[in-house]
Formats: sequence, C-alpha cells, structure tokens
Amino acid sequence: MSENSTGQSKMTKEDWQRVEALSDEAIEAAIADDPDWQGLEVGRRESWRVVHPDGTVVVPVTVDALTLKFFEQHDLSFSGVLNAFAASQKETRD
Repeated sequence: MSENSTGQSKMTKEDWQRVEALSDEAIEAAIADDPDWQGLEVGRRESWRVVHPDGTVVVPVTVDALTLKFFEQHDLSFSGVLNAFAASQKETRD
C-alpha cells in the first residue's frame, strides 16, 4: 500500500491484484482469524453501511455519460462540486 497526499493508505494496483487472486476460502479464513470480524455476520453485507472516520457517508449517484465525461475532461471532483453546491444552497436557505 502507498499513502495519498492526505497520508491515508491507498491500495496500489498490485494490492488489488493480490486481493482478486484470493479464493473465497482464503478470505473466509482471514475473516475468521481477524478479531475485528468476530460476531459479525459476513453474509448480511447488503445491510452494511460505510461510514468514514471524518463523518462522510458513501452515497451512490447515477450520472449520465456526458456529465461524467465533462467532469473527467475538466479534472473536477463530482463529490467536491456537489458538496460546494449543497453548502451554497444551505447558506441561502438559512
């Protein structure tokens, strides 16, 4: 793993290749040996919710191809633009 500009760990291409090469049995064995997973029902992943330490939550958004292309061409962060827009709307409504 490497670190990004904020000092957080970032998965490298090689890390993902190692993960993808793991069998289901190897993953289940690793989970069984990990104390952080004790008591969790692995099969109920559909009910899991990702919560980041900074309080942000992952929200899936469907975007049409042209909008995505625009953001990529202009090197814009979709979440950054959405957060800025939401903050500006909040200020005008408070």
